Amino acid sequence: MKKVILFSVSLVIGVALIVWIYQHIGLRGALLKFSDLLLWQMVALFLLALFKVVFWVARWWVVLKMMGFSNLSFRKLAAARLGEFAISYLTPGIYWGGEGIRIFALKNNFNIPLSKGLTSIILDRLFDVIGFCFFIFIGIVVFFFERNLNAVLFLGLLILLPSLLLIFIFKFPGLERILSFLARIFRLEKIEYIKRNKESLRRVGRETVDFFRRPLLQVGTAVILTILGFFAGVCQIIFFLAFLGEHFSLFNSMIMKILIVISGFIPLPANLGALEGTNVLVFQGFHFTAETGLGFSLITRLVDFSFVILGILILIYYFGNYLFSKIMNNKKNNNGLMGQ
Repeated sequence: MKKVILFSVSLVIGVALIVWIYQHIGLRGALLKFSDLLLWQMVALFLLALFKVVFWVARWWVVLKMMGFSNLSFRKLAAARLGEFAISYLTPGIYWGGEGIRIFALKNNFNIPLSKGLTSIILDRLFDVIGFCFFIFIGIVVFFFERNLNAVLFLGLLILLPSLLLIFIFKFPGLERILSFLARIFRLEKIEYIKRNKESLRRVGRETVDFFRRPLLQVGTAVILTILGFFAGVCQIIFFLAFLGEHFSLFNSMIMKILIVISGFIPLPANLGALEGTNVLVFQGFHFTAETGLGFSLITRLVDFSFVILGILILIYYFGNYLFSKIMNNKKNNNGLMGQ
């Protein structure tokens, strides 16, 4: 009941926030920016988002392969990733919440133990953290040489928490603490299997740390895929502005993307209002109009919702098949008992 109340309150806040933003800035101006895009330009922005998803799945596939699991269907991994994305997007905080979908998909589709699936998810999320730190570090270096100390201080504060997380994991590898801490951060402790098997999952922390002791070339592949996924999101901003006749530097687009990513951690369902408000502030901070920021929010929402709908359809398909197989197995068992 408590969770339902919290979700309802956060949903009301998100809806109220997004209505307030559109009332004060104006939906018409944002729609005009959106309507300025030609069909092929919208397709290009969609393809960039698709590339980002492909890089995510490829990184997860690489992680699993390095863990010793081969002959994995990329299509089934992509389906699990989209299913997770749909659940995560609709829960407060759009970057987590649906990880259990991937863990159980690995178990059902490839017979990968749940603990190994959990390890792969934690590793996948850690590469997100590493990639985020990488781009912030680049921003700090560039702003330092530009003598923009305020920006250096701001980005330094942004990188502090994820850096402390990585230091905690690799310098103070208390296995039980690593597992419980990461499970809490990524909300994995809500999965029933993890609740029941906390003691037996100590090895997950050990495997997480040991994974990064592999040759740099192997780990570097996953890092490169992380960078490419983030870069696809940066290109969305560059292309969007270019399609509107605006020219913007790669570095500034990268900083904009970092700031927009942060809004995804605000605990509102589908990031309602938070994404729109952040886009407006970020675009205005780089001397673009509020309508341009809202226009980018609209195209982002359109692309995201297309993936969410696809993910929901995938979940319905697999859940339907799962129920059907359960019913058929029960029938067989009952017929067998009656035959005896």
